Amino acid sequence: MAGTQSSPVSGSPISQKKPRQAPRRLPLSCLPCRQHKLRCDRQLPCSTCTRYHRAEQCLQNPAPARGRKNVGGTRRSNTGTNTDTDVEGIGAIEGMGANHHQILISPSAYQAATNINVNGGSVEHGLPPVSRDVRREGGGEQSMNDVHTLSALSTDSRPEGDSGRLVENVHMETAKGLWKKTLVKFLPTRTQSDILLTYFIEHINWIFQTVHIPTFRKEYSNFWDGEIEKVDLIWMSLLFTILSLSALYIPGDVVELVGLQRGSIRRYADTWHHASRQALQAGNFEEKPTLIQLQTFSVTQLYWYATNNIEVLNSRMGQAIRNAQALGLHKDRVPARNVDEEMRHRLWWDLVDSDTFQSICLDRPPLIQVHLWEVPFPLNCNDVDLGSDFAKPHPLTEPTAMSMNIYRARVFQLINKALVSDPSQFRSYKFIVDLDRELLRVMEKLPWYFKLDTDRKVKLFPGAYDFLPWQNHILRTCVSTQRIRMYRPFLADQSNNSFNECLAAVEDALLVYRTLRDDKPMKSQQKFYPQAYQIFSVAVTLAALLLVERIIPQAAQFRVDVQTMATDLKVLEDQASPVPVAANGHRVLFKMMELFEQGDTCSPEDTERLVPDISIILGGESSTRAYLGRRTSHGLQHQRMLGQTTTVAEQMPSAQGQGHHHAADPVMNTLVDDQDLSFDPMLEPGEGMFDFDQFQLEDPYELFSWDMTGLLSDATTGMRPS
Repeated sequence: MAGTQSSPVSGSPISQKKPRQAPRRLPLSCLPCRQHKLRCDRQLPCSTCTRYHRAEQCLQNPAPARGRKNVGGTRRSNTGTNTDTDVEGIGAIEGMGANHHQILISPSAYQAATNINVNGGSVEHGLPPVSRDVRREGGGEQSMNDVHTLSALSTDSRPEGDSGRLVENVHMETAKGLWKKTLVKFLPTRTQSDILLTYFIEHINWIFQTVHIPTFRKEYSNFWDGEIEKVDLIWMSLLFTILSLSALYIPGDVVELVGLQRGSIRRYADTWHHASRQALQAGNFEEKPTLIQLQTFSVTQLYWYATNNIEVLNSRMGQAIRNAQALGLHKDRVPARNVDEEMRHRLWWDLVDSDTFQSICLDRPPLIQVHLWEVPFPLNCNDVDLGSDFAKPHPLTEPTAMSMNIYRARVFQLINKALVSDPSQFRSYKFIVDLDRELLRVMEKLPWYFKLDTDRKVKLFPGAYDFLPWQNHILRTCVSTQRIRMYRPFLADQSNNSFNECLAAVEDALLVYRTLRDDKPMKSQQKFYPQAYQIFSVAVTLAALLLVERIIPQAAQFRVDVQTMATDLKVLEDQASPVPVAANGHRVLFKMMELFEQGDTCSPEDTERLVPDISIILGGESSTRAYLGRRTSHGLQHQRMLGQTTTVAEQMPSAQGQGHHHAADPVMNTLVDDQDLSFDPMLEPGEGMFDFDQFQLEDPYELFSWDMTGLLSDATTGMRPS
């Protein structure tokens, strides 16, 4: 093939039909694509070579640049230095060739840093192989392809004379330096990173609030202005996971304005996620735990929930708790006096919440026994209220970004204590009633900004505080779904009040969602997207009640609620977001409603097929299977109990065309005594003490006027209908 291309040919009609043989025609593809007769997108390396693991060959023989431009979206100045072109943006990162503002890597350094053979397990040029941790995590072919891309791997060729032997005397610092050079290649341009970071700050960080934004901004600026050799790999892992989350949800209109392709931004989410994991491994995070790696874990939780990798999250949970234990987070005793101490408390309670929630979902004992320790709750403050030598908390009657997390921690403190003291107590109806009263007592003490108004609707907030109703949504759905889980085993007993308690919990779970949806369509509310798993959980819980209990007073309304949530989840799929909980979740919900409408013709085999998809929501496969198994034998018990004579068909009007109803350390695995929890005194919200109209909502450090926020708002407003 190469000889044919280089042979001179006369200007006969036959030769004119074969322009590729013309001696002076400049080829438009890289050499591997020409040899294999494949389409080339002229990136560096091109996506075709990346897909077939020929990235190294493509780098050595790239497609010639058109005119004066170089391949990869960069141009070369008269001085020979590469200049960032923000409009081209991540065109170069399609294959890892992006050049960045003041972070420039020569082709020789790049080739040295990426010459790896993963399959053979060899290390060339002193670079360690991609960790098994990263390769195994995804569990599928796509994940392996992404790891090969991460390594610029070439499996079908080696440099001539390369024996594949291990290099002797590989120094850890040298290996880290080479990994830094490799991983930097995966970053988008600074302008593109800015907009992805801004999206994370505004629409995602409010969920956990475990990243102190002023500190991160300072480190972020130093990162772009510094040298590769000084990059902290652990910090880079945090940056990569932030980028990956934003890439899952950010509107395509926004990224197109800064040179990112609408169709490719979602693929970068997985690539950046694996880059984050590799940065942790290359930074030896297990050798010396840091708070930053715990921040990476905290943020990455949302990625695992979105991609339905719950088992991966569970395994990483144990690792994160061990690291927190090594840092002594569980031994803190005094309220935070500066930002470092406050972040320790935030991360500890985030681990408590997550571990307790996982124990509920996976039917396992909690790893943390929180009542053995006296770690203070996080302070009720915004990030701007924290500094290296000060912490200025607000009273709980004033809303801050941390308000919801304080009450969520109190809820999970109660549940954690009940789970670790004696799990068998959950088989006692009296115990469930007592625990439920304690949970409701916490909810009754919510401050005014989380209270319902006289019409049983939640308060909506403008501007920089529009996250408050979404935090209210998280808090109420968290408590309500747990209450339903506790009462579900007792629904077969007609002599108790469990059925009415479940109905009340469902109503409370849906109140905020209905209000938010009545306010504006979900597809225009960006804070809706990272909440996809939460919304799916509520919908599955409600759909299971309808499917098993069959006849309930609000069945028609609840069915519309489930269908509405399923339709809203489909919005993510319509935007090409690769979030399984959305892409598959709405199908699961529609299937559950289809089985519900089948009535008595629904077979046990049909419900059994639902178990793998919904067991993580309902508390494990055994409890899910047991609950769904009640459908045949006890399906009409509540019809008899409530004295209802109407049939399912009579009670269930068609939802077509209807709108929404409403416009080894004792920190882990230690046997404990059953003892009462003592809470810190909570401030009671004073009646009339703080009126909403008088409360000045401000953006103290101009978070939402930073970088691309205006661009985000304009693009979001002008989103095309799905």
